[in-house]
Amino acid sequence: MASLAGVSLSTVERIERGEAVTADLIDRVGQVLGYDAGYLTAPRTPIDPETAIEGFVETYEHLQPVTVAPIRMIPAIAADHHSVYGEVYWHDD
Repeated sequence: MASLAGVSLSTVERIERGEAVTADLIDRVGQVLGYDAGYLTAPRTPIDPETAIEGFVETYEHLQPVTVAPIRMIPAIAADHHSVYGEVYWHDD
């Protein structure tokens, strides 16, 4: 990615770590990732909560709730010694 963006590997690593880099470098890497120049660095205008909620609802209103089983932690699985894949045997090495 660094070579495609025309930046050094250390620049990409600094971006990954959230360290300070210039807007130009962020734009170069962003363009390699498919973003328009300025998309990652342009100032953003805050929106009010009502507008944010409306946008959220418009984006996700087509989704339907799905019933799922609660996550079982390893002790609960070990307690009944079964899993969906068959017998489970716990031992200490």
